[in-house]
Amino acid sequence: MAVGEHTVEQWLSFWLESILPLSVRWKTLSGYASLMRVHVMPTIGPLPLTEVRPETLERLYRKLLDEGSSTPLVHAVHRTFRSSLSEAVRRERLASNPAARARPPRVETVEIQPLSAVECQDILRARRSSDPAAAPRLNARTSSGPP
Repeated sequence: MAVGEHTVEQWLSFWLESILPLSVRWKTLSGYASLMRVHVMPTIGPLPLTEVRPETLERLYRKLLDEGSSTPLVHAVHRTFRSSLSEAVRRERLASNPAARARPPRVETVEIQPLSAVECQDILRARRSSDPAAAPRLNARTSSGPP
């Protein structure tokens, strides 16, 4: 891709097809490609790369949230796009990375409450009664050592 005026979509396609395959695993590449093709390219893909501003991305994040996307998904879009623009800066396609200055929505942390021993036993009992053939496998997996 020659230096010049490229759109977001052109840059992302180049990044996904020519740069990333050399440095990430297939599954990572597949996830990044999906995020960019589904959530970024349809909205800001036609914009010239040099016209992307932090506000452009913040509007994109708001649109995704308004359409029902989860905050973690919006964060994944932000991280992936920020990474692609960091590469554009490194290759002198951009002077600076607007995604580094954009503010994605805050992710609420949810404390996970582990099951109690009694709840675990109830689940195992229900599983054993619904599938007697599973009992030996469940006993082997839940054994904490010699009796």
